[in-house]
Amino acid sequence: MGLALGLSDKTISSYESSRSYPNLDLLIKISEILDKPIEYFISSSKEVLVKEELQKIEIKQEEISKSLRNITNILK
Repeated sequence: MGLALGLSDKTISSYESSRSYPNLDLLIKISEILDKPIEYFISSSKEVLVKEELQKIEIKQEEISKSLRNITNILK
């Protein structure tokens, strides 16, 4: 697919791993080549972004819990 779009393997890989996203014109071409509606890619991207944000929140929650345990131990 990269050749059909004039994109490098590195660029395609960054799209597949959600490190970057194609612009709208390119997204239209990708959807045509893969015979998928644009919504397929947009909803997938939203899910990835939501999962990433949830992971960040979980990490922060663990950091806060650890800090609270440390404070509790100090105050004992």
